[in-house]
Amino acid sequence: MKKLAIVTLLLLLNLAVISALDIEAQGTEISNILIKELNESAVYKLKITNNDLTSTEFKIFSYVGVEINPEEFRIPYEVTNEIMITATPSRKVMEENEGWFSFEYRIAGKQPGTYRNSLRLKIVSLSELLEFQPLIILPDDETATLVIKNKEEREIKDISLQLESRFFEYSETISLNPQEQIELEIPITKDIRDLEADDYNYQISLSYLGAESLTEAEINYLEKDGIISAQATSGIISRTTITEKTNAGNVPTIATITQTKNVLTRLFTTHSEIPQTTERSGLLVEYTWSRSLKPNESIRITTTTNYTIPLLIIILVILVIVVAKFYIRSNLILKKRISFVKTKGGEFALKVRVKARARKRLEDIKITDRIPGMTKIHEKFGTKPDKIDEKSRTVHWNISRLNAGEERTFSYLIYSKIKVVGTFELPVATASYKFNNTPYVTQSNKTSFAAEGS
Repeated sequence: MKKLAIVTLLLLLNLAVISALDIEAQGTEISNILIKELNESAVYKLKITNNDLTSTEFKIFSYVGVEINPEEFRIPYEVTNEIMITATPSRKVMEENEGWFSFEYRIAGKQPGTYRNSLRLKIVSLSELLEFQPLIILPDDETATLVIKNKEEREIKDISLQLESRFFEYSETISLNPQEQIELEIPITKDIRDLEADDYNYQISLSYLGAESLTEAEINYLEKDGIISAQATSGIISRTTITEKTNAGNVPTIATITQTKNVLTRLFTTHSEIPQTTERSGLLVEYTWSRSLKPNESIRITTTTNYTIPLLIIILVILVIVVAKFYIRSNLILKKRISFVKTKGGEFALKVRVKARARKRLEDIKITDRIPGMTKIHEKFGTKPDKIDEKSRTVHWNISRLNAGEERTFSYLIYSKIKVVGTFELPVATASYKFNNTPYVTQSNKTSFAAEGS
């Protein structure tokens, strides 16, 4: 048994020895910056030393979506060779990754076991390959200096640029060395006399080796004294406007910010700073802030107009108009009220009153009210109904006519031996009538009673 254990241990040690390939590999990056939109390959130089007595022919491969070529190479025992390989990521790897990407490669010989190591490559979008610095333009400028920088450690040959803005249209084909920065003089070819000083953007179309990309960069159109103006507005109900002016010149200058509101919105407007001047002209009010700015100093004003209150007022006015129109149009106004009634037996009881008031002369008025579930109608009526329908649980009163301004009130009692807790809501009363021989129907208001349990 002891001998068997020793043999087994020797076999395991032997398998451990042959499970790894005895070579040494050191990789050098030759060209490993790849553009996402292109089908490109990274290039590496591998310095490999073969210390494995069992193999002189080898295969190199990867399991992570990277194709390596050449797949096979030969190195004699105890010899060091340098080989050039290319690594081509799959389309999936290119689409799902951006930035530095490390991948494992393996080298296998004739015997079981492999050598493992890793290489890296960088995946960059075409739009992120170049850096376009903001353009600064003054009103009298005829050209603008555009600074372009190659952000990556790869050479870029013959990349086509097409620039378009409210100031110019320009196209050029350029080449850049790794990390190189160049300057282009862009002629201002459009009429900009009517443009206000502000921040603008220009569109950049890139074309490189069949790949296309669209990006944009900023134009700072300065005032003559070197003031950069910027304004941003956000929000709908609570609307905030941020206005900022910066002295981008090299001498002190005065910057002025103005805001205009009407006499209504000014009531719901707040400012981050108290205005220096407030001038009213008709229905408009103009606020002004002015400050002397040192170079690179800014003035920033935040104005917030909250439309919540005026919006609620408008909604309330609309509701009042709708309700008023409803009552004006109704020739018969039906109102329903309830009140709690104490009983000797302690039952839950309510007195129901239905009031009918005619605005005009009406005929054939029929008033119907429903008795809520779990309740019964008391035999003692304030106004005895003309009809009680026990099946539909309704009571009816009939009036042959009502003159304009005439009012009638009907009442009855309902009770329940079941204790009622919480809000007890009663159905609306309904009335049908004729006005000028035309039939109409109207309803009363809703009623409810808040009952408290003992």
